Amino acid sequence: MRFKTISYFVLLAATVCINSCRSQHSLIKNVHSYSFIRQEGIIKASSGDNEGFTKPDTIFIVYAEVTTDKLEWETAFMNGKEYKIVPQLISAGNVEAGFDDKGLPVTIHVKNNHFLFQLQFEHLNDHVQPPGINTTEPMIRFRFKNKTYVNKLKSPLLLTQLPPV
Repeated sequence: MRFKTISYFVLLAATVCINSCRSQHSLIKNVHSYSFIRQEGIIKASSGDNEGFTKPDTIFIVYAEVTTDKLEWETAFMNGKEYKIVPQLISAGNVEAGFDDKGLPVTIHVKNNHFLFQLQFEHLNDHVQPPGINTTEPMIRFRFKNKTYVNKLKSPLLLTQLPPV
């Protein structure tokens, strides 16, 4: 009898673990990571005729294909830095992310019953390790129904040109 009770407990615990792991995979179907190096140049620094120079910097853009639009996007971690995620829900079915190093367009195809978010990163902190996670891989953190999820990202594909606005 005691063995039977322990077996039921182990089976219940395994079922809960499998369902919690599966729920993250059912929320995010596909993630596309891109980077673009904005070149230095001259910008108008004030309303007068004063001009300033900008340094090259890297823009990170992530497209997340998800099954619900109710996700709360929190932070991203990349290259030892923490970023605030600024999400934008994209209504189009297919999105042109930019152009690769051969000049070919990079297009994202989204299934009809999925949602596509464009996630832009705003720099928050340098040298911040994700809480409870010991990795240097790029990742995003989000919440759904009061539960926090972490999704690792592939290394971003470098785009040579962004699409026209």
